[in-house]
Amino acid sequence: NENITITSTGADSKTVTCSGEVTTPAAPSAPVATAATVLGSDSFTANWNSVSGATGYRLDVYEKEAGATATDLFISEYIEGSSNNKAIEIYNGTGTTVDLSNYSLLKQTNGDGAFGGKLSLIGNLTDGDVYVVAHSSANATILALADQTFGGSPMDFNGNDCVALYKNDGTNDVQIDVVGVVDQVADWGKDVTLVRKSSVSSPTTTYSTSDWDSYAKDTTTYLGSHTMAGGSSSSYVTGFDNR
Repeated sequence: NENITITSTGADSKTVTCSGEVTTPAAPSAPVATAATVLGSDSFTANWNSVSGATGYRLDVYEKEAGATATDLFISEYIEGSSNNKAIEIYNGTGTTVDLSNYSLLKQTNGDGAFGGKLSLIGNLTDGDVYVVAHSSANATILALADQTFGGSPMDFNGNDCVALYKNDGTNDVQIDVVGVVDQVADWGKDVTLVRKSSVSSPTTTYSTSDWDSYAKDTTTYLGSHTMAGGSSSSYVTGFDNR
């Protein structure tokens, strides 16, 4: 609520009283792609469902070459950086699109006890792509690459909190992959970025440092994509990256 006085040389001053509130509208939902049409050897017509409130759309077009496939989704990157700069990246090298509603992330707090703080994943993950879950208060670089954000457990992990990927088998959530030394109170992953080596093609519940490349704190260079040796690879068509 404000009283605003408007003045100008040679004119009478006028006072205007303003009251009320300003609200920020909710962000538009993500558009859903539908089948492409008018397919040619070097062209196609892209289609998607319009989204209420959207003022524009961005499109990525890339060529994909299929190779060997992974046995299931696995954690491809772990970032434990300054403050809340925390992220977990999940890679799909299975050769097919995966429904993420069957998957979740949990953590073991301070290297002790059962895994908890379940965070269910959402959406679908196409083959050769990654899914980034970030702390909601991470830096702008991380948030720009995030597919899902959350401020609580398990995304509040520290250097001695293992983070595991679980898959529902129809009855129970079963751990299929983990980053970190289970049941270790001492820090194993503090102030570090860990990237899964390209030689890894399957998840495992046994953590081994030999499966990961280690980088300095707050390294985000590798976040948002992953390469699996023999796996699917993709490259953007020139001029159609975020067009």
